[in-house]
Amino acid sequence: MNTYSTGTDTSFRRGFTLIELLVVIGVIAIMSAILFPVFARARDAGRKTTCISNLHQIGLAFRMYSQDYDGVRPSHLDRLVPSYLSTPALLLCPSDTTGNYAYLREGVMRFPPETWRYPQSYDYPGVCLFPPAWDLLESLGPRVGYIIDRNHGEIAQYPAPGGLIKAPLRAGFILRLEMDGSVVSRNVPWSKELGWMYWHALVYTPGMPDPDNPWLDHSRK
Repeated sequence: MNTYSTGTDTSFRRGFTLIELLVVIGVIAIMSAILFPVFARARDAGRKTTCISNLHQIGLAFRMYSQDYDGVRPSHLDRLVPSYLSTPALLLCPSDTTGNYAYLREGVMRFPPETWRYPQSYDYPGVCLFPPAWDLLESLGPRVGYIIDRNHGEIAQYPAPGGLIKAPLRAGFILRLEMDGSVVSRNVPWSKELGWMYWHALVYTPGMPDPDNPWLDHSRK
C-alpha cells in the first residue's frame, strides 16, 4: 500500500537559526562571567582553609620542638619534619605557584640549597632567629606573628637586592600564625623598605603604629 504525503507532515526537524545560536552563546557567556568568579572565590577560600590548618599544625610542632630543645627555635621549618610534622606537604601552600616560595624569597639569602631539605611556602623570617627581635615579639603579647603565608597576596613590583630573589614579591593579603597559636588574616599595607617588610607583616595591627624593629638600624627609617 502506497503512502502519500498530505502536505501537512511535520515529522522533520527544523535546525537552529543563526540568531538562536548567537543567543545561546551569549547566554552561556553571561553565565560563565557570573559563575567563574564565584568558583574562583570558592577555590581560593578552600586553599586558605588548607593553609590555616597547615599553620595551626606548624605552630604546634614549633612549640614542641622549642620545648624539647630548651627554648631553641628551629633554624627553618623543615627541621620539624618528620619528628614534629608527619609530612613535608604541610609546609606547602596550595596557592604557591613557585613550589618553594619561602626559600626563593628569603631562604636563598641565608642558606645554601643543600641545607633546605624540603620545599617550603611559608615565610619564617630571619628576624625571628635574631634574639632581641624574638624577645620583643614575645613581649608584645600573643597577637603578633612569627610565620607568614604571602601566597594569597598580590604580586608587587619591587627591585631585588643583588638579584638574589627569584620568587615574585607579594604584598597585601597575608595569613599570619600568631604567638598564641591562632591564625589571622591581614590586609597589610605595603612597606616601602624591603628590610622593614617582614617586621611590618609580623606586627601590623590596623590603626596601631608598628613597634620599633631591633633588627635594623633605626637611622634608616
